[in-house]
Amino acid sequence: MINKEYFGLKPLCGFVDLRGHRSEEIKNFSRLQRNILLYGGTSLKYDKWKISENNPKLFLCDAKKFQADLIFKLYDKKDKSSNSVLLPENISDGDL
Repeated sequence: MINKEYFGLKPLCGFVDLRGHRSEEIKNFSRLQRNILLYGGTSLKYDKWKISENNPKLFLCDAKKFQADLIFKLYDKKDKSSNSVLLPENISDGDL
């Protein structure tokens, strides 16, 4: 699905939770797909998220907070007429 067009739009990327009982399969899948990004839960004191030093496709974050923020932002930006999510034109680093 990540490489198909929907309503004339192709997804930019997909986020997959790395933690869990199938983490090796998920790592292998992300290696094969350039537009699959991973996130994994960890405790951060000062940052909302940071990129892993060992894997540039892995975002370290508070997983529950990240999931809640992501779901809210995806729902809030959903174009109900085409069933797609459109990113705002002026997106800040804090939103990414």
